Amino acid sequence: MSQSNQKAGFWVRFAATFIDGLLLMAVGFLLGGLLKNNQFLSTIIGAAYSIYFWVKQDGMTIGKKVMKIKVVRIDGKPIDWMTAGLRYVGYFASAIPLLAGFIWVAFDKDKQGFHDKIAGTYVVKA
Repeated sequence: MSQSNQKAGFWVRFAATFIDGLLLMAVGFLLGGLLKNNQFLSTIIGAAYSIYFWVKQDGMTIGKKVMKIKVVRIDGKPIDWMTAGLRYVGYFASAIPLLAGFIWVAFDKDKQGFHDKIAGTYVVKA
């Protein structure tokens, strides 16, 4: 399997998500009171960040770029706006119950979370 087709495992994906979370927290801190207790706006900013980078930055958020992984369609092609939106909506399915859909990546033969299965995506080494 070539490097670009090698699926990324749980811990490297976790690290990328952690980095992205820190960046989004920093943005929230800089915006101060605007995001305070505003879960809807926080969700919109997180969605915009993820979807933009997945589509316009070769499937890589800043965290994914640092960890050298990216999101692609099952056929290996870059994801489009619709697929990115569906993948982000799939995050909610992955979060219920108890983040099981994210943890599933560690046990799935294709290293897919529920959100990947819903959107038809893989996370691969870049």
